[in-house]
Amino acid sequence: MSDTETNPVTLIWTRRDGSTQRGDKDAIMAAYWRSGQKGTIREAGSMTPTPVVAPVSAGFFDLTVDAEKAKTIVAQEAEMKAQGWSLPRPYFAAGTRMLKMGVSAYKAKHEAWAKRLPASQAMEQVAAHIAAEQRTDVNVRLGDLHMDADGCVGRKGGPARQIEWTAWDRVYGALRDGGVLPDGSKLLRVLDPATRATVFNERIQAMDPDKEVKLGLRKGADGQWSIFRVVSPRYPTDGQAPVILRALARQLRGKDFRGEVIYDPGTTTVRFNAAHMVDPVSLDPVVGDVFRAGVKGSTNDAGMGRFKIDPFAGRIVCINCTVMDGYAPGYSRIHRGSMAEAMSAAATVAQKSIDVLPVFAADWSRARQTSVADVEWRKLGVGKKAAAEARESVPAALEAMVRAGKIGSGTHRDALVQHMLNAHKAEPGQGTVADVLNAVTRAAHESMMDAIQRDILERQAGALLPVLVKAAEA
Repeated sequence: MSDTETNPVTLIWTRRDGSTQRGDKDAIMAAYWRSGQKGTIREAGSMTPTPVVAPVSAGFFDLTVDAEKAKTIVAQEAEMKAQGWSLPRPYFAAGTRMLKMGVSAYKAKHEAWAKRLPASQAMEQVAAHIAAEQRTDVNVRLGDLHMDADGCVGRKGGPARQIEWTAWDRVYGALRDGGVLPDGSKLLRVLDPATRATVFNERIQAMDPDKEVKLGLRKGADGQWSIFRVVSPRYPTDGQAPVILRALARQLRGKDFRGEVIYDPGTTTVRFNAAHMVDPVSLDPVVGDVFRAGVKGSTNDAGMGRFKIDPFAGRIVCINCTVMDGYAPGYSRIHRGSMAEAMSAAATVAQKSIDVLPVFAADWSRARQTSVADVEWRKLGVGKKAAAEARESVPAALEAMVRAGKIGSGTHRDALVQHMLNAHKAEPGQGTVADVLNAVTRAAHESMMDAIQRDILERQAGALLPVLVKAAEA
């Protein structure tokens, strides 16, 4: 149990007429905001006014709506609808502050997202895995196909290869549609290889001998070649999974999209998803926020499916951080002819998701790429000597910000600096602006700070994000 649970924070609200009201933090904060933020708030036992921030909702019947956030959300929703997005409707008014459990749930979602591989890396890895199969295509006449007694298929007089069952499904379909072997899929599967070869070789002669098919071959983990697909000669070679994944990886590289790619070698189906999720500090999540955007899709290289990709955007719809996805028109096509158009369409769909991310998402992405050495710390009110030191390391930057009063006003400075240094040591990062802000929020949650101090630190970090990025760009 935390200190704030055993020793609840008591606040005193002094109204403009001089009257006062005393109570626990959530109740007083909520009453203060309902009054239009008139008067001052201080913690009991202290004569210093407490910096006031919008409270997290204490319960279902005492909800606070952040007017500025609500305005931003409404404007973003209108813009997304104009671009063709369909978003789920929130259960509460846009801008409604979540319950504490909702805020915690959002942070947990973000932590889980941050553990995923960068989407471009996941896509490159799977593309390389598939490319290692050394796939190749060969066009053959049906009249030239022959099955050996061991069940392998090839040109008459040439090398024969084992045919995978997924490829057999296509052969069954061709024989059935041609009327030469009704219900062949059921029959051929139960025959021994030699009998199957006899039936196949006899019945394939009833097909048009000049009709061509494309056999797709690949090398397995055992080094043996097999036929993994039988498709039309029009089936493209420029739209297979490695090509699609690498095209998407190029589009998403450097955008801080994280994702997952699942490849099923048996069916050749590839399913992928990739999304950017906004850091909780820069987002300050409330009901109605669009907190992530990305793409999801699939493709199949055995001729049994199509390539499709759809953009999606995640939205917070409830005060407990229930989330739902909204969508915009995507792209879908069968594998036929040149897939150059499909590659261009996939890039367009990915860009559609990138474009709806809020400005602070772009700020956070830049913060990850901006070194503390690139920030003009003097412009932030940091002294000349401290500013020079701040450019040397994240710990020096943290101390400089605290000493300058930019972080942790109202908190014991030496103790706060030590908390932040400990937090940074636990997660040192790469020496960027994002590492500075991460240390602030980590210190807020892992040190012995009360609820108000944690709230203040998080909001100060969020407010600093665009300022630090701008100071680096100047």
